[in-house]
Amino acid sequence: MRRGNAQLHGGVGRLYLQKREFADAERELKIAIHLDKGNVVYWKDLTATFYQGGNYAAALAGYDVVEKDGKARRWRVVYSRALLR
Repeated sequence: MRRGNAQLHGGVGRLYLQKREFADAERELKIAIHLDKGNVVYWKDLTATFYQGGNYAAALAGYDVVEKDGKARRWRVVYSRALLR
């Protein structure tokens, strides 16, 4: 896999997330974020990976990043954060 393609890594990360292979999803999504820091979709997927994998502290931190983006639907972020508290 080419190391410099954020979209490819993000897509592979999402596939791993759907397969519930959280460690692989996390690795790919972190690469995608490193390559394209401004893409909030990768952050949302990474946050979902943390949440579904049981890493709730990391999920809360991820929601902070998603919420700061401004494009996220605030009610979804607030609701999701409330589930973790």
